Amino acid sequence: MSYLLYHCLNNHKFLVKDTDQKDGMSCIECSSYSCPTGYLFREGNTWVDKYPIYKPNKKPLFTITLDDWDSVPIVRFEGEEIENKSRVTFDWETDTLDKKSKPFIRLEHSSASDGKSIKKVEYNQQL
Repeated sequence: MSYLLYHCLNNHKFLVKDTDQKDGMSCIECSSYSCPTGYLFREGNTWVDKYPIYKPNKKPLFTITLDDWDSVPIVRFEGEEIENKSRVTFDWETDTLDKKSKPFIRLEHSSASDGKSIKKVEYNQQL
């Protein structure tokens, strides 16, 4: 039998049988939002996380931060800030509970040296 390991916003952890799991689970300690972070299996007296879903201490690959509605977004990719941005596009929507969709990301920025040549970075190009 496998269990899902959940983490909440307050970093509480709890296990739920995979057969009892449902969308929108709340933390059993504080009732805050929680998400599954891995599948745990029992091997002897040890719990083994064989299929990690999400690691909460992992550094983010891509972030967009807004200080207020009228500010220029701060964009970081692999920990480094993207400077001289002219366009930031991020689109994502859910497919199903079983299939994880991929985001569409487009960044346009100019090089710091001339400020004119536009560089484009795209992931999962839309058709």
